Amino acid sequence: MTAERQERERVAAICENCETVHAAHVGPNDEIHPIGSGECQCGDGALRVIEDSPEGFENADS
Repeated sequence: MTAERQERERVAAICENCETVHAAHVGPNDEIHPIGSGECQCGDGALRVIEDSPEGFENADS
């Protein structure tokens, strides 16, 4: 395993444009990259990490 692969953190991320959720890696420069496809289905690519707190899920249905 390369050093680059060891430094990536796995997270859940949401697209700021279409609001789809993706499994993603966060690299050492805080860049978020979806796992697998390489980009979001809408092509925008503006992803943000979903936090582990309830505030990260403010729009979720109960």
